[in-house]
Amino acid sequence: MLSDILIIWGVIAHIIGCIGLLRFFDLYTKIHSASIISSMGIFFIMASIIVKNGFNEFGLKSLLIILLMLLFSPVTSHILANFSYRYVVKPKGLVFDDLTDDTDQESDNNSSDNFKG
Repeated sequence: MLSDILIIWGVIAHIIGCIGLLRFFDLYTKIHSASIISSMGIFFIMASIIVKNGFNEFGLKSLLIILLMLLFSPVTSHILANFSYRYVVKPKGLVFDDLTDDTDQESDNNSSDNFKG
């Protein structure tokens, strides 16, 4: 019974994530939606396998998958978003940009005209 509920939650998380991939227009919100699919959907489905089978061979493999997904899914989403921000697309409508390089601003301020060496 509990395993069936966990599978339903996993399927619902996958459906919500897929709808988000179709509905969202911005790259960064699509990355967020894809991370919901990979972390929450797989978490609930693998948890249902653990509940249904116990801690046998399949349960331990599912636990390992859960741990690896919870570790690597946010990291890969962050790396993808950071790379996209730096080299591909900057988000529109930012009021304050925390990710600007301080070296870019310092190189603009320290031009050869201001050099007092």
